[in-house]
Amino acid sequence: MAEQQEEFISNTLLKKIQELKNEKEQLARNYEQEEEFLTNDLSRKLFQVMPVLLYMCLFIYDYI
Repeated sequence: MAEQQEEFISNTLLKKIQELKNEKEQLARNYEQEEEFLTNDLSRKLFQVMPVLLYMCLFIYDYI
């Protein structure tokens, strides 16, 4: 009887460990996707602003 309980506990713990590993992997994938999204979004916004910044620099340069 004690052996069955130990096996049950062991199986339960192994199952929980596997669930936690799967959750950790999913969180890592989610983090990577979010990081990629933010990087792409920031790059897109930077490219939108670049012409304005360039124009402002040229405008200022004309008055120096």
